[in-house]
Amino acid sequence: MEFIAGNIELEDSDFVSQLWDNIVREINLIKGITGFKTPSLGKEINETPTLIIRGEEIGIIIIDVIDENIIGFDDENEFWLTSNDNYIYSRDLVIAAYEQEIRNRLKENKELFDLRKGDFKIPINVRKYLIFAQNKKEEISSINSNVENELLNTFYGIDDYSKIFQEIKNTEGNNQGKIDIIDSIFDGSNVYSRVAKKKIEKEPENMNEFIKKSLNNTFKLDSTQRQIALQIPNGPQRIRGLAGTGKTIILCMKAALAHKFFANMKILFVFNTQSMYNQVESLITKYYFNEVKKMPNWQNLDVLHAWGGSNKPGLYYNTANSVGIRPLNFMNVRSAKDPLDAIFTDLLEKAKNKIEPIYDIVLIDEAQDFPSSFFETIFYLTKVTKENNKRIVWAYDEFQSLTDIKIKEPEELFGISEKRIPNIKNSDLEGEYKGKIKKDFVLPNSYRNPRINLMVAHGIALGLYTSKSKMPMEYKLEWEARGYTVNSPQKKKFTEGDIVIVERESRYSKNNLEKLLEERNTDNKLIQVKNFDKHSKQLDSVVSLVSTLIKEQKVEPEEILIIDLDTKNSKDEFQYLRQKLDIKNIKCITPGYIESNDAFKEAGFVTLSTPFRAKGNETNVVIIVNSQKVINDLTLRMRNAIFVSITRSRGWCYIYSAGEYGVGLSKEIAEIQTNYPKFKFTFPSEDEIHRRYTILTSSKDLEKANSEIENLFSDESLKALLLEKLSQDPKLLDEIKKLKGEK
Repeated sequence: MEFIAGNIELEDSDFVSQLWDNIVREINLIKGITGFKTPSLGKEINETPTLIIRGEEIGIIIIDVIDENIIGFDDENEFWLTSNDNYIYSRDLVIAAYEQEIRNRLKENKELFDLRKGDFKIPINVRKYLIFAQNKKEEISSINSNVENELLNTFYGIDDYSKIFQEIKNTEGNNQGKIDIIDSIFDGSNVYSRVAKKKIEKEPENMNEFIKKSLNNTFKLDSTQRQIALQIPNGPQRIRGLAGTGKTIILCMKAALAHKFFANMKILFVFNTQSMYNQVESLITKYYFNEVKKMPNWQNLDVLHAWGGSNKPGLYYNTANSVGIRPLNFMNVRSAKDPLDAIFTDLLEKAKNKIEPIYDIVLIDEAQDFPSSFFETIFYLTKVTKENNKRIVWAYDEFQSLTDIKIKEPEELFGISEKRIPNIKNSDLEGEYKGKIKKDFVLPNSYRNPRINLMVAHGIALGLYTSKSKMPMEYKLEWEARGYTVNSPQKKKFTEGDIVIVERESRYSKNNLEKLLEERNTDNKLIQVKNFDKHSKQLDSVVSLVSTLIKEQKVEPEEILIIDLDTKNSKDEFQYLRQKLDIKNIKCITPGYIESNDAFKEAGFVTLSTPFRAKGNETNVVIIVNSQKVINDLTLRMRNAIFVSITRSRGWCYIYSAGEYGVGLSKEIAEIQTNYPKFKFTFPSEDEIHRRYTILTSSKDLEKANSEIENLFSDESLKALLLEKLSQDPKLLDEIKKLKGEK
């Protein structure tokens, strides 16, 4: 049984807490979901029963607790008189109305309800129970027998309510394999389902039909996602997962629910990618409207970019204005290593003590993109709860880049107090809040990328099949947190010489496009690699490919993303591609170059982008050009870039390159595909990993330094000087010999 405690920590009732603990203990082995006042199905909190239980074996069970002493019912049994001489609305009618709402919601799904016959296609088994926590069964029976309209539902008193556990175990459900649909309707995630106008029953004939068929299913939260999305923590909470594990949807659902449950609280949803504005607002609105049947109150719900702009509000821009300092713009900090860090550091140095806590709950998406100065600013902007916590929820893309392999802990992020104590301690993420709400979640399932795409991205990024760029994760838990199973060796930390075998099992990859292609025995592989002898042939081939995808494979132009790894020449190359595609009557957009940064996936337009600008977005087809840049990049940053690029793809990914380095990349990918769905590699030395990580995370302009080093070797006199210098430096010579394996 999966348990969703929701806001049980806010309950003052000892009986409800005790009942919850008993339910957890007694029905733990039954497969299903138990929620505390969850789902609300659009009802107010006081109109939502105490417990809602559902499962394929037990059907739907509603339990409501009356934690007041009842001394009488009115004649219609519509209002109940309490010992405090107050009338409360009949909870009997409350759960009857709730059952009706259940049936109304299920009727909206054509797989469950036959509109022509006016009846459900499967039996919907709902049982309802009342527990009078301050009365004995005999007392309520006596009151009930003296009114014309007796209780509609089975009831228990404080003296016999334990019978309900056996009632639950004996209840039979009959959902006939439709529990996924029922679950998605109950948790509200069905509003995010991508359903085609007409279900594709015929065999798919082109790429567009394969994509549509793969998306033609009900979106349902998995158990981990549900635990995160439907519960509001009473303090800090961290959410970690690969790109495409559903973090943005989870945070949007959490924002909508927090706005529903705490209507007067001020909520902030903040992110880093400018183009996410519309997506976030749409996701929040869909879920909130589905729950409440009205639009969100945007006065109490801020959706903000971390920086903002001259024409747009943003967290930095708003905060700087509120403390009376002039906001910096990009031109002011463009020479900084991290412009975002520069503006928030400046803000803290000038006005840390002036920042007022204005938000009750803060939700941070794309947390991997933010510097510590940003998190510290968030800390000061967030109010303290009664329990002296701050409700800050931050979601990381695990392994968004090689620098994110080792995730930063709270003590590194949120700053320190005047007493030199961390504002949020690492230990604050240990354990659970009341109701078993975890403080630190890991999402292992990937929904966006097909399994092969994800493994090719990981394999290249970590350099697993190279000798000079290998940077694998050192700990068994780090692999498992990313959805891999470690087959060997069975130890916590790997060491030099270990033959490591890890596997990505299909259960952690929820994108079913790969499976569909295998079932149809098609040779249209999801990862396609091509290398060209000339650069011009590469670009012309892209033009031809795009034309084929749109005109023959019926792929929508907005579902095609072209990413150029050669960022220095991308502007000219994008112009060339636009001109060539325009001749074929195919229109393009280039966010950040010609069109606005916000422009992405515009209907009818192919998108041309760099890896950085593509972050946070996804399309059905990704075409990567100049992939040869990965092989000769000693800074390893191109491995980051191609990882980001490949993981934008929900479907096909074309990896194009040119020249001899492209041949090397093709061989590397071929080896990954040969071992698929496993990685098998020899673990490098700790010194090698440390050296490469130092290069990768250096704040210096390593590309410029690399160019200067190449110049040294190309000039005979400079090369001679370098060799003379080496001959007089024994330590450096020893290090070089060690690298070559010489003693």
